[in-house]
Amino acid sequence: MNGFEQEISNLCDDPWAPFPSRQGFRLDSWLLESKVPKSRINEYFASGLGNSESVGYGSMHTLEKHLRELDPYSQYLQWFAEQVEDGKRTLSFFYRNVLDCVRYLLRQIAYRDDFV
Repeated sequence: MNGFEQEISNLCDDPWAPFPSRQGFRLDSWLLESKVPKSRINEYFASGLGNSESVGYGSMHTLEKHLRELDPYSQYLQWFAEQVEDGKRTLSFFYRNVLDCVRYLLRQIAYRDDFV
C-alpha cells in the first residue's frame, strides 16, 4: 500500500484523528473560529470546565500539537517578516518562500490527480 492509500485507509478507520472524537474536533473548531486566546483555553481546561479525556487535549500546547498532525507539511508555509526603509519611515512586510509554497502544493493529496 503506497502512502496515499495508507492515508485514505487511516481516514476511513478514524475520521476524527488526531482527535479522539467528534466532540474534540468540534470544540477545537469552535475555539479557533471564535479566536479564543491561548491563555483562556488553558484556563478553561485548568479550571475543570473541559473534559480533556473526551476531547483529547487539556491545554493549548496539546491542541497545537494535534493541529500540526492535521497538516504535516505546514512547515512549508511559514511566514517571514522583514523591514524596508524609504528614507522617511520603516515599513514591515511579511512573505513566504515561493519554492516552499510550491513544495507544499505538490505534496497535497487533493491535487494529485490534477497535476499536469
